[in-house]
Amino acid sequence: MTKGNYLLGIDIGTSSLKVLLVSTEGKTIALEQRSYEPDILPDGGAEQDPGVWWEATADALRCIATAHPDEMRDIAGVGLGGQMHGLVALGGSEEPVCPAIIWLDARSSVQIQNVYEKLGEKRIHGITLNRVCPGFALPSLLWLRDNKPDEFKRIRYIMQPKDYIRYRLTGRIATDASDASATTVFDTGKRQWSWDMIDALELDRGLFPACLEASDIAGEVTAQAAAETGLAKGTPVVYGGGDQPVQAIGNGAVREGVFCTSIGTSGQVSLFSETPLHDPECRVHTFCHAARCGWSVFGATLGAGLSLKWLNSHILDNPGYVAIDNMAAEIKPGSDGVVFLPYLSGERTPYFDRNARGLFIGLSAVHDRRHLARAVMEGVVFSLKDSMELFAQMGRRPESVIAAGGGAQSPLWLQMQADIFGTPVQVVKTSEQVCLGAATLAGVGTKMFESYEQAARALVRYGDVIYEPDVRNTTVYQEAYRRYRSLYGANKDLFRPKPGMRE
Repeated sequence: MTKGNYLLGIDIGTSSLKVLLVSTEGKTIALEQRSYEPDILPDGGAEQDPGVWWEATADALRCIATAHPDEMRDIAGVGLGGQMHGLVALGGSEEPVCPAIIWLDARSSVQIQNVYEKLGEKRIHGITLNRVCPGFALPSLLWLRDNKPDEFKRIRYIMQPKDYIRYRLTGRIATDASDASATTVFDTGKRQWSWDMIDALELDRGLFPACLEASDIAGEVTAQAAAETGLAKGTPVVYGGGDQPVQAIGNGAVREGVFCTSIGTSGQVSLFSETPLHDPECRVHTFCHAARCGWSVFGATLGAGLSLKWLNSHILDNPGYVAIDNMAAEIKPGSDGVVFLPYLSGERTPYFDRNARGLFIGLSAVHDRRHLARAVMEGVVFSLKDSMELFAQMGRRPESVIAAGGGAQSPLWLQMQADIFGTPVQVVKTSEQVCLGAATLAGVGTKMFESYEQAARALVRYGDVIYEPDVRNTTVYQEAYRRYRSLYGANKDLFRPKPGMRE
């Protein structure tokens, strides 16, 4: 057994950095958060300075070290989870040659088209088990090659966002299978880089670092990192993983049959699979899981919490989310016939259509802001149900659902999920599941726990309330969902940009 009574989890998100210090019995000792924003560029680019991530990490760790010096010296291991798909490019000096290109980037459509023309859809999907999408590391790397050749020539290694923080902690340049599989230049079934794709695209094999598993020990905190962060020199650090599978670990969803939902800015539904289960049409993603050499299958909707934020700030004059929740609660399930399509930023699952757009339908003079509020909340859950339906076609139905993200703070939204999915829903007490999952990776990697199941029993605490589906509401929602499903097909041609229109 590794010495240490505490574990540390770091979450490198798109809009903030979070650090959680937890005991091996699951008690939260400290939680620190540092906010920042991505740089959204006029040409559709989305970038962040990796140095900002490190400054936020170091500052948060120093704050915890000041408040809890004894606990910080007694950490068994450090784990990481981070925003997926992004590209961090290091030069020969092992410094970033340019800002990180993150998952929100939309500049690589030409490069994606070229990849499909060169390799063919069947070959790509058979290797990666995924579609190549804007903001993923492969097309972003090719965009750099085509548009910033001087910077491209200086690249020595590529990695993902959480890998940069681990590099700053340990000096270790590498990645893990969960994050690497989200680059779309990875053989997801074999859990290794797709050298065939890399060679066919005329990329240098040396750009792609060693790829290990998320709970493997990468190294130890260096003297320099210890001085900058307050961590003890020599503290073990595991490789870490992508935030989506790491969040599932933090939810305790480490066996088949348990599904996770998350409503943040975007929304996801995910499941753990012992085999590389995938949809032949690639309407859902299949990435390597961060746990136990399994696979993470998930669908994503782009306008989840974003839709509620838009309603709050642009339509309802900022009453706040609690007020919106209260408005929605005054309207019965089904919103009296109002249906909302939450495609404000296009849609991922199941359509992969960046031109898809949001709409309300069914409005009449009797409807008011309360109906809009409830319809938006219901529309978001319908978009998550789209993924559930695809999983059912793949032979996987949920025994239960664990809900996370900001949406899990709303009992009304949780009950909607139970009613619309027809499945019990519960919530983990610790709100920062990515941090908790990262700490779990450290606990398993340092042998504090013999398995993920044992770690989940020790670290994960569930709320006392289980939201059971109300069969009366479920019946109403079945009809409302049928109407929802008809909207995209009936309107998709209208979503296509016309000359003179903004895409």
